[in-house]
Amino acid sequence: MRVWTEEEAVRFLGAAKSSRYYALLHLALATGMRSGELLGLTWDDIDFTAGTITVRRTLAGVSGGAPVWQDPKTAAARRRIPIDPLTVEVLRQHRRRQAEERLKAGPARQDHKLVFCTRSGRPVIHTNLYHLIWGIAKRAGVPSIRFHDLRHSHARILLRQGVHPKVV
Repeated sequence: MRVWTEEEAVRFLGAAKSSRYYALLHLALATGMRSGELLGLTWDDIDFTAGTITVRRTLAGVSGGAPVWQDPKTAAARRRIPIDPLTVEVLRQHRRRQAEERLKAGPARQDHKLVFCTRSGRPVIHTNLYHLIWGIAKRAGVPSIRFHDLRHSHARILLRQGVHPKVV
């Protein structure tokens, strides 16, 4: 397992700004959510007013272009996660861009209400995230890590900021 420092995470996100998956990467580092939890989010799971995300399901895979849902890994994984105002704004901007993509794609676009999907509205395949993160890490000049290590990087950053381990 490798983890990034806060400075490396900031450099990575700076390099990721131009990616259509910037909001996903930002959310991964801001919350420590698992990839399946992130890819399983629908817009109904986000409460912009309260600044929370509710984890109800995970994306286990894709079958015939349609999402295959699964219950979260553990009972404790079903949870409500607070998000900071910057993350709320990142998600709002992402939602606007996604709405523009939906209009351009027309009726052929699938709509599973996924927060993170392909331009055609299909679920994102997990392995594509790994290729994405490696390419952005290289551009940012930070060590290459696995997608799951974003979760550990999130925890490390919080611990270094003095957040109590039970909260982390």
